[in-house]
Amino acid sequence: MNETIKRLYSIFREHPYVSTDSRQEMSGKIFFAIRGENFDGNRFIPQALEKGAVVAVSDDVSFTKNDRVIVVPDTVQCLQQLAACHRQQLDIPVIGITGSNGKTTTKELIFRVLQKKFRVFATQGNLNNHIGLPLSILSIDSRHEVAVIEIGANHLGETRLLTTITHPTTGVLTNIGKDHLGEFGGFDNVVEAYREFVDFFNQNTDYQLIVNGNDEFSGRLITQAKVLFFGEGNFTFNGRVVSCSPFVHAEIKYGNEIILVKSRLFGSYNLNNILAASAIGQWMNIPANDFQDAVGNYYPENLRSQVLEWRGNTVFLDAYNANPSSMSLAINDFAQLKTDKKILILGDMHELGEYSHQEHQEIISLLKKVDYQHLFLIGEYFGDFKNDIDCMHFKDVNEFILWFENQHFTGYSILIKGSRSERLEKILDIYQH
Repeated sequence: MNETIKRLYSIFREHPYVSTDSRQEMSGKIFFAIRGENFDGNRFIPQALEKGAVVAVSDDVSFTKNDRVIVVPDTVQCLQQLAACHRQQLDIPVIGITGSNGKTTTKELIFRVLQKKFRVFATQGNLNNHIGLPLSILSIDSRHEVAVIEIGANHLGETRLLTTITHPTTGVLTNIGKDHLGEFGGFDNVVEAYREFVDFFNQNTDYQLIVNGNDEFSGRLITQAKVLFFGEGNFTFNGRVVSCSPFVHAEIKYGNEIILVKSRLFGSYNLNNILAASAIGQWMNIPANDFQDAVGNYYPENLRSQVLEWRGNTVFLDAYNANPSSMSLAINDFAQLKTDKKILILGDMHELGEYSHQEHQEIISLLKKVDYQHLFLIGEYFGDFKNDIDCMHFKDVNEFILWFENQHFTGYSILIKGSRSERLEKILDIYQH
């Protein structure tokens, strides 16, 4: 640990609050001035100090003579080092969760399950990247008995860095799919990114890794790790869907019991998220009835796996994000609903780079194999295929809303799925009329 981090951590122990946003209440906080693509946090240092920040951390040498500013070569790296230092002081179980799909849902389920017995810190929202994760680690304090940390990444090396900072005593790998293909540079590199997570456990064999046994690629990464598997089949933590109309009800092997879990999640793919939570629940000795209650009373929000009733229609809203893997799963599950009246509203999948055309084409091929009454495609990439399938295409969500708000659909099941940047949640504004 260098002298700057020692000094900064000494300040943090007296004032254990960190912020990168000077618009927040700043009294008693350490302000990190982060440079972004469209802003420079150094510009807000005077404002942060005026509002009561105890100290600011900057990479701007013009602040060298200000005794309330600590100047460092790289502010983000300093934030990460401070978080790693804080993590070393924590003597509690830390559960790290990563994977292409289901990270946040799994994190929320595990959080609620563990709350039945422990005082738990969990990543807020999706603060899981190179800035958000250190802020999460720095939010853990002496009140917490367990921490649940979500680890995200979109380029090689990031998972290794964030896993090192988190230093999880237990790891959960949900699956490996086609997320951030453009940033990673292809699926092979996606696999390598998750190898970075698994390798932490290959090298730290006292810690426990819990992996999706149904995933084609995850198991191949394990060499020395102490591992347990969850999934459908002959795994340590197993279960099966017994109904999905629309919510997932599943029979789960929990200890020596077979229990029925009635979730509020739609999509059979959520079984694996429930099983991952059951693995942690059993690992942490949560009673079966508490597990059932925690999962059954989790109501998804933030545009993830939500089921809404609107004017006699049932809306399946999963518009926080989309990649080829999650899009395919959502379409296939939606197609299994026992209704003849289905509408799909699908937005472009982003961050696919050179793979965008191919991956959207594969979704179109899938759509040709499933049954529905109406298909509405939104975005530039899907526009390339508007003449290849029976659909209506709209250049963006605003154009779609202008048309859709004058339509009158009743008795339909409606799937809304797309990448966050398509802003499909704006469709919900129609529902308020």
